[in-house]
Amino acid sequence: KGATADSLPPLCCVGDTIDLDSLPKRLFPEEAATVFPLKNNSSNNGQQQFVIVGTIAIVTASSDAGSNGRKVDITWWCRRSTIRTLTLNVEATGATLAHANGRMPLIF
Repeated sequence: KGATADSLPPLCCVGDTIDLDSLPKRLFPEEAATVFPLKNNSSNNGQQQFVIVGTIAIVTASSDAGSNGRKVDITWWCRRSTIRTLTLNVEATGATLAHANGRMPLIF
């Protein structure tokens, strides 16, 4: 029997710290991972937020203003295989990522 995404062991945990200059191979085994900064808003207290997209996982992460932005804490993640759709809003300033366990809004 093939394993489903829900039955696979976790790749990481919310709160794990990763380095954007040296992404962990268990999440991003190839060099093709792409890091997208997300728009800052007044409610995130100076934190910079990112979406990191690879062939195995998609991760959202944030960094404190004083950390120079390269060390980030994982705020959400999912396996790429559980992504169903990515829908851009009309203004192309945000999107909704639909996955097997719900939806994740992203603001660019």
